[in-house]
Amino acid sequence: AYARACRAVKFGSATCCVACLAPDGTLNVANLGDSALLVIRGTSCILFTDRQQVKFNAPYQLSTHPRLPELMCPANSVQETLQTRPGDILVVASDGLLDNLFERDIVGLVVQAQAKGWGQPMIARLLKQVALNNTRDMTYESPFAVGAREAGYRYVGGKPDDITVLVAKVVQA
Repeated sequence: AYARACRAVKFGSATCCVACLAPDGTLNVANLGDSALLVIRGTSCILFTDRQQVKFNAPYQLSTHPRLPELMCPANSVQETLQTRPGDILVVASDGLLDNLFERDIVGLVVQAQAKGWGQPMIARLLKQVALNNTRDMTYESPFAVGAREAGYRYVGGKPDDITVLVAKVVQA
């Protein structure tokens, strides 16, 4: 499918996070770029897929551009397998969320929302809204700002970006 897309599209690129939950509860994840999947069990994050970057703020991406390095292909995705349990929460998110919320904040918001009886769509909207608010805060010490400093750049505040988030709950089959 990827090879067919490369032939059909003249130019394009995207990060990619694909997850498959089998009936026995086995979760298989392939992630390429700076999107990620988190698995929250109780009050802890038990899986946060690695995010891949060529350099700061330049993520690996699936690309149809012929001059980009070969590392920009599905075979170079980070792959994870985890045995889930009923009640586990899966959060699949783009860099727009992850550059503006720390792991501890994502977990805290999910736990608080569940305690209020909120379902997955409401939790996704909450995560999106808090991240969006952080993009507008020029004093917030965001994950992006921390990463920028570690890479030798000066940056303060949230990082405006598209925000995509999907929240799902594992249930017994």
